[in-house]
Amino acid sequence: PDPSGATYSRRALTGDLGVLFNAGGRFSPYARYGRSYRHPNLEEMLFAGPATAGSIAPNVKVAPETGNNVAAGATFRLSQVSGGMYVFVNQYKDFVAQDLVVATTPAGPLAQATNYADVRIGGLEVSADSPLVLAQGVLTLRASGAFTRGTITKGVNPLDGRSLDGAPADNITPVKVLGSARWTRHTGRWW
Repeated sequence: PDPSGATYSRRALTGDLGVLFNAGGRFSPYARYGRSYRHPNLEEMLFAGPATAGSIAPNVKVAPETGNNVAAGATFRLSQVSGGMYVFVNQYKDFVAQDLVVATTPAGPLAQATNYADVRIGGLEVSADSPLVLAQGVLTLRASGAFTRGTITKGVNPLDGRSLDGAPADNITPVKVLGSARWTRHTGRWW
């Protein structure tokens, strides 16, 4: 940055708009649209020095990442099971890559935060809980899963100038499955 000081002014309109039908009912569908905004953090803009894989150069010109986010889904509540299913599509403009290698030097790779590309991340999430009331307490079984995919919708590789349109976006976990069991005493003193 400029040693005599600098000002970086950025503005964005953010917020969410959603509709929930049959709130509190056995089956409650919803839809939501939101505008997201992520300003680069101080490390991404100002840090210079050694890092895990080479060195990092500052980039005060990295722009904020903005997104249009759409989600729809439904929750359900039956006598023994509750849960939901949700789909989402997030379209990001000026997606910030934190450690993109921008040059190879004799000392190793040089990385910096940059507005890598426009990226779409979409997926499906499911979850279910089932409490089982037993003589000594409650056993709650939980399961959830997420399936996600990231795609670069518009972008150029800064090293060689080739188009990245349609390529998979890095660092997107494609599948995540979780399961758990929780035992709770009726007294609530421990679980």
